[in-house]
Amino acid sequence: MKRVILDLLKDCYEDEAAHLELRMIRDAQQPRFEALKESHPEIYRDFMSARNTWHEILLRNRRKRVDILTKIVEGQIGSNKLEIICDSCKKELEKKGGLLFGPPDSNDMAKKTHLCVVCYEKIIGEIVRRD
Repeated sequence: MKRVILDLLKDCYEDEAAHLELRMIRDAQQPRFEALKESHPEIYRDFMSARNTWHEILLRNRRKRVDILTKIVEGQIGSNKLEIICDSCKKELEKKGGLLFGPPDSNDMAKKTHLCVVCYEKIIGEIVRRD
């Protein structure tokens, strides 16, 4: 979840920079812009291309934020999502897996190991085969 939020913040800053760039281009060039359309169409096309590039960044990031926020609201991202890594395969758990507790140490503390469903099934399969 933290990574998703950081990505959204990065996009917001990128949007602000893009928006400021777009406004500077528009404001600085507006008086001459219409004259270029007729007298120098190639410069006009370049200007439009540059302006549209920044605008596309704004639109892309806006769509991304709306999609992510929609998923958060619908519960697809956030508190319902597990952020636990399988200690065996090192992948994030997509759904609830298993726990393996080691024997207690000298301080009566046991090591807890998180397992994804696949790794849990492998370990249980090995235990059953040994019996």
